[in-house]
Amino acid sequence: MRRPVIRKPFNLPPYAVAICCAAGLGAAVFTAQPVLAKQLNDWRLLPRPERLTELYFTDHDRLPAAATAGTIQRLSFTVHNLEGRATAYHYQLVVTSADSHSRRQVGGGTLVVGAGQSLVANDTLMLPWLDRRMAIMVELDYQESGPSGRASTSQTQSIDYWVEVTHPRAGG
Repeated sequence: MRRPVIRKPFNLPPYAVAICCAAGLGAAVFTAQPVLAKQLNDWRLLPRPERLTELYFTDHDRLPAAATAGTIQRLSFTVHNLEGRATAYHYQLVVTSADSHSRRQVGGGTLVVGAGQSLVANDTLMLPWLDRRMAIMVELDYQESGPSGRASTSQTQSIDYWVEVTHPRAGG
């Protein structure tokens, strides 16, 4: 009597089965990609575009090296928004003594800069007498929104330059 021949519909080696399973899984992942991408993004597992703000003195080559206390100083600085959205920046103009024991806010304001835009701020300050050598600073504060509606974080950066200051009663 003859033995019946049993044929397997797919007589594949184990590595071929693994390749087919991986391809099927890949196809499933590809079709569900938007959902998976959102979840991976929420978990911060996907690369994110760099978000930053550039802050610099517009006329850095014309910053004064010396000044007299009590005089008006003109200050021009640029804020370049690379945060990916319009951002409100709050700035303070601050003068500190060389030993950092004295600090005085001498101005400030708010700037709203569109995404990818730059804004030049022109401001003035009355230079107080704190010390013979002082730093004039621009301190910038803004909120960085968190991913997927999470809480925002406060960001701060500053720029400064040093000036030798003469007292107005010293005669120059």
